[in-house]
Amino acid sequence: MDHVTKIEWDDLHVVYVTNYYDIPLSGLCLWKGKLEKFEIEDYEYGKYRVIHMNVFQRLKARFDKKMFEWFVGTHWSYDNGRRTNYYYTRSPEWLHNAAFKFYYWWKK
Repeated sequence: MDHVTKIEWDDLHVVYVTNYYDIPLSGLCLWKGKLEKFEIEDYEYGKYRVIHMNVFQRLKARFDKKMFEWFVGTHWSYDNGRRTNYYYTRSPEWLHNAAFKFYYWWKK
């Protein structure tokens, strides 16, 4: 991760959230047409830092996002700045539960 750009919430185009507590704390965003990582810098004032990634880091981030969507759900994915879904159990429930458990076992 080479360098950092500091921005405010209104300028942040969220793609995927990896940590959330009342507001997104970290995840992936689009910045100047590229997928980058973001982290909260000042929780009280909604200031973020965009951490620029290299090609391999972007590929890993896309892979991790897709794995989460396949095995757990799309409730942390955003489209045009809005959440695409909220958490729900997919059908059949036993398959969703197995995929969910597999994902978190695999991420250890």
